[in-house]
Amino acid sequence: MSVPPTRPDLLPRRLRDTNALENRLRRIRWLFFDVGSVLMDETLGNEQTRKQIVRLLALRGHRVPLATVRGAWDAAVASYDRHLVRGVLSRLVDEQTAAAVQQELRNLSLPTPPYAETKPTMETFAKRFGTGVIANQPATIREWAEIAGFGEAVHLWCLSGELGFGKPDPRIFQYALDRAACDPKEAAMVGDRLDYDITPAKRLGILTIRIRRGPHAIQEPRAREEMPDLTVATLTALCRRICLPPETTDTTDTGGFDMVRETS
Repeated sequence: MSVPPTRPDLLPRRLRDTNALENRLRRIRWLFFDVGSVLMDETLGNEQTRKQIVRLLALRGHRVPLATVRGAWDAAVASYDRHLVRGVLSRLVDEQTAAAVQQELRNLSLPTPPYAETKPTMETFAKRFGTGVIANQPATIREWAEIAGFGEAVHLWCLSGELGFGKPDPRIFQYALDRAACDPKEAAMVGDRLDYDITPAKRLGILTIRIRRGPHAIQEPRAREEMPDLTVATLTALCRRICLPPETTDTTDTGGFDMVRETS
């Protein structure tokens, strides 16, 4: 009877990739998180933004139906527009009107609520790993995290509003690694965007974990560098994969499924 190969180089590629991923997961010392669609649920906020666009355009003499705004929104996501709202407005009105509406939207913006799983999972992560936030957010997001109940579970904040640069600029990821005194091979970036979270982190050698939810869930990798090492549906699914599950039975935010998928 033949003996199965034990040398890593003789194993099937899929099995080698799985072993490599497991080894990387075991080496994690720091977990870094995006905010929108990862810690905070932007579903309601996005729809409110779309309705505000309809209202603000109407005030400027542009009668645009909500369905048209939703269509422009989906088109901006599908086209990987770096700035989502700017991409939406550019499809609807002239540049000057778009800039004015975008500025007014910034003045009206409010933080979105956290997912029900955010507090228990972040508290669990914080007991096992260093936890940080790498996000294009203003400094006030710290206060909102405290109000939402998970602020104390974040050990390190790396925010574009404080640093003057943000994702996908590799400097913000390097800044996080330097502040954490962490080797890239011992860090993981958890985000929802392939272009802002996965690609720049992967280029630095950071393990990449995609939360596939929110408006960018429809995007598919266009190149190998956009392929995350691991894809999960929720923070709870990630927690079950790399540490003890949180003490929560709330599954309302899972979209009816709780998935972990290796994408290496």
